[in-house]
Amino acid sequence: MAKFTCRLKLKVSTVFGLLLMPHLAAASGNIGQEPTLTVRPAPAAHFDEVFFRSKDVDGTEYAVVRPPYREVVSAVRNLSATEIAQVHRQTKADFHGDNVLSVVPRILVSSEFDGILKRGVDQRGRALRSFLQDYYRTGGHPRFVKDGRMEQGVLDSIVARNLEMQFRNRVNPEAITALYGPDVIRDANGVFRVVEDNTGFIGGMGDLELALKSLTENVKGLGGLAERKPIDFYKTLVERYRSRAVPAGGRLVIVQVPPYADFEDRRLLALMKRIGVDVVTPFTKATLEFDSDGAWIRAKKGAPRERVGFLFLNGEHWWLDMKNSLVDNVGLTEYAKLVADEIQENSKKRTFKSVAQKNREKRLFDVLSARDRETGFPDIENLKQVLTDLGEMEELGKWRSRSFPGLLDAVLEGKVASNYTPGTNFINDKEFYLSVPEMVRYYLGEEPILQNIKTYDPRMKDGSGRADLEFLARVERERERFVIKVVDGRGGKGIWVGPKVSEREFRVGLEAVRAEPGRYKIQEYTPLSVKGDEIVDIRVPADLPPRGRLFVSDIGWGRSLPLNGDGKVNLSATGRETTIIVRSAGQFCKDLFQPTPADMIFKIPN
Repeated sequence: MAKFTCRLKLKVSTVFGLLLMPHLAAASGNIGQEPTLTVRPAPAAHFDEVFFRSKDVDGTEYAVVRPPYREVVSAVRNLSATEIAQVHRQTKADFHGDNVLSVVPRILVSSEFDGILKRGVDQRGRALRSFLQDYYRTGGHPRFVKDGRMEQGVLDSIVARNLEMQFRNRVNPEAITALYGPDVIRDANGVFRVVEDNTGFIGGMGDLELALKSLTENVKGLGGLAERKPIDFYKTLVERYRSRAVPAGGRLVIVQVPPYADFEDRRLLALMKRIGVDVVTPFTKATLEFDSDGAWIRAKKGAPRERVGFLFLNGEHWWLDMKNSLVDNVGLTEYAKLVADEIQENSKKRTFKSVAQKNREKRLFDVLSARDRETGFPDIENLKQVLTDLGEMEELGKWRSRSFPGLLDAVLEGKVASNYTPGTNFINDKEFYLSVPEMVRYYLGEEPILQNIKTYDPRMKDGSGRADLEFLARVERERERFVIKVVDGRGGKGIWVGPKVSEREFRVGLEAVRAEPGRYKIQEYTPLSVKGDEIVDIRVPADLPPRGRLFVSDIGWGRSLPLNGDGKVNLSATGRETTIIVRSAGQFCKDLFQPTPADMIFKIPN
């Protein structure tokens, strides 16, 4: 009850603080600080993470710093462009070139983080697990479909598109587990909404500790704000994994294979090693072995082997065990997609290519785009030939040689526990996302704490699968209102944010939708909340166990993007990582009953 009362006081006292504004303005004679490079009220269309707005007696509108941000504003308000650039250089070095850290952390109070985000992630994760268990108990024909909540054809196409149809009769529904970390934004009304679901191999897992450490070391005045220690999340996660070991008492091993997307994977390995987890890669002295009994580890060549009880899989299944028949064609297809991405990226450069090379590259795209509707795979023999012609099969062979034969079978047969069940990636699909709120109602009998963003299907409603040209014409006319998203993309690819891209760029997205309407969804443009001159999102990582509630992290992983960017909050050329700090709500009750300091009131730019 005390927690609820404090939260109520927080809301009431905010209003009371606004009433004190006219008195303060008359008394101080110094109301209305000028915005700075780092402290700047958000445009009215966005929810402002740092400020709330208030009017003086003469109708002048001001931006008032929210109490949890006052120390932050004091620390960063006068940073010069040179000092900001220096922080960016230093933090980029800390992250080994992966990311630049925003100089302004995102502050959330415990009442919203614990009361909304953590509860919402737990609820959504439990609903997803219930669906997956239902799906695998029924051989791919869940009650959710039979009761009319989703069409079987839609579900089959989602699973096939994500190359997971072959797992239908191989996954034990009672052993389903995953790391889960949905991406969440705050809309213009201050409501938290899920943008997409992420399970399995999720970004940000290795950065929670470094984000806080790098910020406090490089921006003076921010040390001591964090009340929650990121290392506690990792320690608890490891304890939970050890408790689920099969057999009990077996060693806990984190395993991954190169190539690594960035240095974050190495950071996570170092962190896990620091807290007592065994680390195995193709280049460590320690090695993994698999036999009919399960998984084993040898500390070095010639050392006795010890039983492994839990595998922390830091990578996708198709890279970790590329020789397994369930995923060998998945690995081939995913590798080909990486080659295609590299070709597209290089096409932006003015480099000479022979006609023969251009034809080989075109054939790769043609083969990848022609997929079998039932399995989701391209023509595998043609794909192998194209990759051979492009000179890629030798490199793919190196990848295969570094993987761990036997790993996937050991996990699927229950001979060793893991953090990430194969055959569960399809729930990250953006078409599947549409049904998750209804899954919360259906499986849990609860109303969703975290809602989706309103999303439209660009196909005709007659079941033909053809593009709804009338609707797409409206989307083109009202570009400022819509976002185009590919359903199976990651990392910001295949996304066109109407208000943030040119009319010409948006038409490229629309042509892609018209050509393959089943691969895209149209979302309503939702202005993201703003911190300074950046839009922000948050990912809250959690352990989704085979049963019971999720273990949800006490802090999150954040990203930000300049307001004038392309609207995609990812770590692209202009994206930044943002430190998340959760502060106890109770400490700000008394602050809100006091007059707002004059230096915490800013003018709103025209």
